[in-house]
Amino acid sequence: MSKWSRTVALRKALPLLLTISLGLLVVLTACHPGSIDSIEQADIVVTNYDTDAQFGALHTYVLDNDVHEIRDPDSSEPEYDGRYNTTILGEIKTNMDALGYVQIDSNGVDREDSTTWPNMWVRSLLVSTTNVVLYSYYPGYPGWGWGWYYPSYGTFTYRSGSVFVDMFDLTRAVIVNPDSLIAPIAWNGILNGVVEGSTAQINQRIDNSINQMFQQSPYLGYQGN
Repeated sequence: MSKWSRTVALRKALPLLLTISLGLLVVLTACHPGSIDSIEQADIVVTNYDTDAQFGALHTYVLDNDVHEIRDPDSSEPEYDGRYNTTILGEIKTNMDALGYVQIDSNGVDREDSTTWPNMWVRSLLVSTTNVVLYSYYPGYPGWGWGWYYPSYGTFTYRSGSVFVDMFDLTRAVIVNPDSLIAPIAWNGILNGVVEGSTAQINQRIDNSINQMFQQSPYLGYQGN
C-alpha cells in the first residue's frame, strides 16, 4: 500500500488559528506584535507525495492545457473566466522543465497504445467561494456598576480560493476499458488563500505559491541520463 507524506508552508510563521475545510481556508488572527501585515503572508501551501513513486525515473509529462473549475452546479456565483490560467500553467511548466522533466504534445498520445503515453499527466484545478462571517461584540458601558448587556452582531464577507496541482503517475496506470484508466496521484500541491487584491496581485501570489510547492518538494526531479 502506498504511503503519503505531507509538507505545509506558511508564507509567514505566526500563531494563527487555521481552519481548513474541503480545501478552503479561513484565517483568524488577533492584533498583536508579529501579526500579518499583508494577505499574501496568510497564504498556505501544502504538498503531498506518494512515497512509492519513483520521481527520479519519471521523465516525460503532458500538461493539461486548461485550469478546471470545481463548481457546484447550483451555484449562483459567476463562472471562472480563466484570468489566472496563464500564470498557473506557465509556472507549472517552468518548474517541471527545470526539474529535467520533458513536456510532450498530447496530440501524439494514443489512448490505446501505452507506448505513446507520457510518464506523467499534470492537471490543475481551481475553486473559490464567498464566505460570510458572523461576529458579536459588546457595546461600551455607560458608567460604573454591574449590569447585563446584550451583544450586538455584525457580518462581513470575503472570498477564499484554492489551486490544486495533481501529478498522475501513468507508469502505474491500469486500463479499465478503452475509454478510461486509473492512475495513482504521485504528487500534489495545494494553495489556499484569501482572494483579495487586483488580478495582477493575485497572479503574483499564485506565481509565488506554485514556486513554493516545488521548492518544498526536493524529491522531485528526473535523475536519468
